[in-house]
Amino acid sequence: MAKLTVVATVLDDIYDVYGHLDELEKLTDAISCWDLKVVEDLPEYMRPCYIAIHEHVKEMVEDASERLGMDILPYIKQNWAIYTRGYMEESRWIYSGYIPTFDEYLENGVRTIGAPLATTYAFFGTLDRDTISKDSLEWIQSSDSEFLYLAALIGRLYDDLQTSEDEMERGEVVNAIKCYMVQKRVSEEEARDHLKGLISDAWKKLNGLIASKSLPDCLSDIALNTARCWQHMYKKGDWFSVQSEAHRDTIISSFLEPIPMEQN
Repeated sequence: MAKLTVVATVLDDIYDVYGHLDELEKLTDAISCWDLKVVEDLPEYMRPCYIAIHEHVKEMVEDASERLGMDILPYIKQNWAIYTRGYMEESRWIYSGYIPTFDEYLENGVRTIGAPLATTYAFFGTLDRDTISKDSLEWIQSSDSEFLYLAALIGRLYDDLQTSEDEMERGEVVNAIKCYMVQKRVSEEEARDHLKGLISDAWKKLNGLIASKSLPDCLSDIALNTARCWQHMYKKGDWFSVQSEAHRDTIISSFLEPIPMEQN
């Protein structure tokens, strides 16, 4: 998961900052076809990232083959393609000056937040032969899983609430707040309040689904913990991009400081 985060961060910068539209089209096609031979068709600066994706996925596939006795590559490839096609759609909007509707933005934004890809990694990284079934494999492949959608929606909305101000100062206008402001002709404050309401509703729905036991705990936990990660990362600021004192203290208290235990 750590390698995914590193590679995805570099990829995000390529799509947002460095790549020209024609170059990004080539990169998106290259990831969809999943063939290292096409690396020669990519600009020089894109090649290390493309190779890194392949190398770390290869490690994961080999580990799963030994541990689970199955080939997970088709599932991983599918989600990398979905992820980068989402970035490509966003890049087309930016280059054309198009501001999507709020619904259009969210439909694509739940892909670019990376939650579907992250949950796939978590699925194959944490489950074992006894818990992976035909039904669970269909679930992780499903594009209409409400569990996965709600986890992704929570992440996308939290992200945009904390990062949109800096993005708009840089001239980037494709985010949930701006799209809602333009479509509904409301103030930024009203748009932010609307997003906070959507987050609250999404949490209620996600908790309701978990309480209904419509999925085995091992699967619902993946969706729940994915949403928790986004909440922790963005609830008090942009802890992904900005290394604050509060962020540092949280890491230290979580991993380095001992947990006090009461003496009987």
